[in-house]
Amino acid sequence: MFARQRVLNLVAAAAFAAVAMTGCEKLVDTLDPDPGSSETLKIGVIQPHGYFVSFARGAELARMELNAEGGVLGRQIEFIYRDNQKGLVFPTPESTIQAAEELIIGEKVFALLGPTFSSNAIHLGDIAQQSQTPVLVNATSGAVSASSDYIFLVAGTTGSQGEGLAKFALSPDNLGAKTAAALFQAGDLYSEVLVEAFAEKFEELGGSVLARETYEVGSETFAGSLQRALAGSPDVVLMASFAPEVPLAINEAREAGYEGVFLGGTGWNDPDSFFHALEDNSVLNGSFFTSNFSAEAPGESVQRFVAGYKAAYGTTPPGQSSKGYDAMKLLAQAIETAGKLDAPAVRDALAATSNYEGATAIVRYNEHRQPLKEIVIMTIQNGESTFYQLLAP
Repeated sequence: MFARQRVLNLVAAAAFAAVAMTGCEKLVDTLDPDPGSSETLKIGVIQPHGYFVSFARGAELARMELNAEGGVLGRQIEFIYRDNQKGLVFPTPESTIQAAEELIIGEKVFALLGPTFSSNAIHLGDIAQQSQTPVLVNATSGAVSASSDYIFLVAGTTGSQGEGLAKFALSPDNLGAKTAAALFQAGDLYSEVLVEAFAEKFEELGGSVLARETYEVGSETFAGSLQRALAGSPDVVLMASFAPEVPLAINEAREAGYEGVFLGGTGWNDPDSFFHALEDNSVLNGSFFTSNFSAEAPGESVQRFVAGYKAAYGTTPPGQSSKGYDAMKLLAQAIETAGKLDAPAVRDALAATSNYEGATAIVRYNEHRQPLKEIVIMTIQNGESTFYQLLAP
């Protein structure tokens, strides 16, 4: 079954109760003046049930580790979940805003982890700013962190992914491509930014982008768009979006006789859905995609995370899990650095983060609250993803 039909399976299940909420005007005035006054530190997690569920699993692992070590400022961490995909094919800005309001106003959480997808996360800027709520998102568009100085990216930006993919594709030591095309989900911010960054860098370095085509979310056939994208027989095709559409489109392209290389971004990095869209994943072999994480990467902190995730869930951690884990660990580190549950102080401590080592490594944050970190290139062989190489930040 497709990922959007799968049921969220978390270590600590939470009821997704419907809470009537008002608008976000003057949110600061509606909040508990000391969100940490209870015995627990309440953190909100916005997690769609059908996409990238390992983000929440990674965050849960970090929460359990921190609580076992005494919590944060002596308080045990409590997660409160909201599903912003409930009853929907794809999470929407409206459902995401509602989830954030329920958590910030109703539950009085101190901070948010999530949401997933830049096209949703960008709409939380006003809420985060007015309520002074730190938000660490599972999104990668630079426009998301630019929407509020309380919003931080955990992964490298979509733009850096696109530029890295372009350099990788053009390099004679890698693919040696000269022509490219792109196929992506219409109206999705992440996909649009990834394609634009890739195309700009690809052409700047001497390549030619022959076509940019879109499809609607939920599509199961791509005949017109795919035909136009493949018309010039491009060396590589950037499939810039998510499962199940990307694997379905790749399969359709192979059936049509296309023999070039497919590329993707971190939107591919969800094996729970990406490798369940097709009965035969061999058509995905030889493709490449970007990630901020590889379980095969060296480093004590990385391998400690891998071991902990395997112990908790019985499987190797996928890339999205690293973002949930790092989001919670970064937040906890910033709270401890601030020494108090004061949102502006925690925001400033997050912004000053440097030389962080967790599931991934962050050299520092720039002035736009975007992390400087390596890009991992993954490849698909034998129907599963594996580490290929690192690209310097």
